Amino acid sequence: MLMIAAMAQASAAAIDNAISGLEAEVSRHAASVHTLEQQLRKTIDTRVAVFLSLANPEALDLDSVELFLNGRPVGNHIFTLSERESLEDGRSYPLFTGYMADGNHQLTAVINARAVNKRFVRREVVHPFRKVSGAMQLQMSIDATGPDYEPRVSLDKQPWAGAATSEAGNAAIARPNRQKELLQDAEQARQQGRLDKAGQILAGMKEGYLAAVGYMNLAADFAETDLDPSRALVALRVAMSMAAHDTESARSRDLLDQLHLRAGYLALNNEEYDKALGFLEKVSLDSYHAPRALYLHGLALSGKENHRGAMQS
Repeated sequence: MLMIAAMAQASAAAIDNAISGLEAEVSRHAASVHTLEQQLRKTIDTRVAVFLSLANPEALDLDSVELFLNGRPVGNHIFTLSERESLEDGRSYPLFTGYMADGNHQLTAVINARAVNKRFVRREVVHPFRKVSGAMQLQMSIDATGPDYEPRVSLDKQPWAGAATSEAGNAAIARPNRQKELLQDAEQARQQGRLDKAGQILAGMKEGYLAAVGYMNLAADFAETDLDPSRALVALRVAMSMAAHDTESARSRDLLDQLHLRAGYLALNNEEYDKALGFLEKVSLDSYHAPRALYLHGLALSGKENHRGAMQS
C-alpha cells in the first residue's frame, strides 16, 4: 500500500509539472502570436502618429522636413506658406500616421529652415524611442535660440489624443498634392538605384522648387556613379531652370546658389576651368555658399595659372 501511495504521489507531481510546463509554453506562444500579429496586422494599439510644432516661431522659417523611421523614409514634407503660418500660430502639424510593433525604434528627422539671421540650415537629428502597447503620438518640437540659431529637436511621447485628432491629421496628410507625390516617387526610385526611372518621373513634374530639388538629388547620384560629370551637369542645369520658376524668391535664390556651387565643383574636378568659373561667378556674394564658391573660384583660376587672381579669390 505504501508503494502504491508513493507511486500515486509521483504520478501527481509529474502531472503537475507537465501542466506547469504546458502553461509556460502557452504563455510564450501567446506572446509570440501577439508580436507576430502586430507585425502583420494594423491593429488600433499599434498606431503611431508624429506631429511637429515650433517652440520659437520667430527664430526659424521652416522649409521642409524629411522623416525616417528605423532608417526607412516615411515622409518628405515641404511646407506651404499657409502651413508655415499655422505653425507660427502655435499649431501642431501632422507629419506621419502609421503602424508599428511594440519595442525599440529610431526616429530621424532632417530639417531644412531659414534662421532669423538669414542663414539657411540643414540639420539631421536622431531620437530613439520605445513603443509600448497602445496607440501613441510623438510630438516633435523644434527650437532655436541666438546667436547661432541652430535647430534643436525634442521628442515627447504622448497617449493617443482620440479619433477627432486622428481624422484631422489624416485629412491634413491626405491633402492632394500631385507634385509632392511625384517627388516622393522619384526619391523612392532613386534610393533603389533606378536613376532612369527617377528621371522619367521628374520629367512629368511642373517647373518649380520641388522639381528642382528632385533633379539636384538625381545629379548627386549621377556624380557618384559616373566617371564623366556630363549627366550630373545636365541634371543640375535642368534643376536651375526649374528653380528659376519658384514663386518664393529667397528660397529660389538660395537653391540656385547651391546648384551653381555644385556645378562649379563638378566642372573644376573635370578640369573644365572656364566652365567652373562661369558657374561659380553666379553664386551670390552675400549668400551662405559664397565662401565655398570663392575658394573653388580660386582653385579654378589657379588651374588656369592665374595665380594673382586665385589669391584674390
